[in-house]
Amino acid sequence: MKGEPNRARARTCRCGARYETEAFAKLTQVRTLEAAELATFMVAWPTTVAVEVRTCAACDAPLAWLAARSAPVSRGTTGSSRTK
Repeated sequence: MKGEPNRARARTCRCGARYETEAFAKLTQVRTLEAAELATFMVAWPTTVAVEVRTCAACDAPLAWLAARSAPVSRGTTGSSRTK
């Protein structure tokens, strides 16, 4: 089903590079948008789902996916940049 966090499926970048779930998870993570920040744009957003933005290894374009959280993240870390 569309919109489920971390479903096992391939993601394709605009350059044509294709990433299965495991390979996608290994890409450089540049940002995480947590529920509090996403709620600004959405009527309702689950507190246990975030959007992780990673960089395509082939062209450096941003790629996003839904990431499950076991517990809501505090507002102090919302939208923080993270690097691996």
